[in-house]
Amino acid sequence: MSEKHEISVQLWVPAHLTYLFDASHLKMNFVYVIKCNNGKYYTGITNNLKKRTTEHCLGKGSLFTKSHLPVKLVYFENFLSRYDAAQREKVIKDMSQKKKLALIKKFTSSDSEMRK
Repeated sequence: MSEKHEISVQLWVPAHLTYLFDASHLKMNFVYVIKCNNGKYYTGITNNLKKRTTEHCLGKGSLFTKSHLPVKLVYFENFLSRYDAAQREKVIKDMSQKKKLALIKKFTSSDSEMRK
């Protein structure tokens, strides 16, 4: 007999962008960056950010994030077209570590500015 275990997933989203995070009812596409426990970053695209980041947190997202749990959502952008999201994903994937960190810092600090 198998037991069921409830798993709690906590995701951080900047306060001024929470309306986008659970936007499954909208026809939007997202490019996102997840930080893994080894300090590396995973970049992907999805049309349901909440569902996809939860999958990553539960080890069901990608092979890379599954083997580097726990993970944390650190950046996302929204787009109307999947094509535009995929183009931006490529740009972010091609960024140096230094540029990615600057992008994430700007994203997370914009939340701090909104709270003031």
